[in-house]
Amino acid sequence: MHRYDKHLQRFFYYDESSDSFLKWRVSTTKSVLPNSDAGTFDGKYWNVKLHGKLLKVHKVIWALHNEFKDQTNMEIDHFDGKTENNKNSNLRLVTRKVNMQNRNISATANTSGIFGVRQRVDVNGSIRYVAFWMDLKGKHRSKTFAVNKYGDALAREMAIQYRKNQIELLNNSGAGYTERHGSVV
Repeated sequence: MHRYDKHLQRFFYYDESSDSFLKWRVSTTKSVLPNSDAGTFDGKYWNVKLHGKLLKVHKVIWALHNEFKDQTNMEIDHFDGKTENNKNSNLRLVTRKVNMQNRNISATANTSGIFGVRQRVDVNGSIRYVAFWMDLKGKHRSKTFAVNKYGDALAREMAIQYRKNQIELLNNSGAGYTERHGSVV
């Protein structure tokens, strides 16, 4: 176990009965009692203050349960996409690329409402749905489906299905996309 992990274990312990999944082991201030819930929710993440430093609770929980590794260019991902869910089984160490692949999008993030599929209007007024993805070498790829050839609904559906198939092929090669990839929030 790494020195940092041991340091955190002196102050915290994992407990699924806590809203943050973390409890204080010892009293650190007058307002912090042993066995009390640790952390406050800022609307996106649970945070806890230790020695004047603000820590993300999911990172503390990861450190309590896992051997310290070089985490350069690595992030702790909430597998289900719910950042308030710090259950140990919901956390995984991934690259930034994988974490970004599996982020949610807002309903207004693009013209089709589907991550990686956009509606494009050319200068001449022709409308197309374009499926976008990145191959395993990091090269951007796309395929277009013309509305004047297939109609609006079919062109959109074809682009969505084509992209889903590409993501499935990438996953079969180890790309690491999850079911929540690009889901609308």
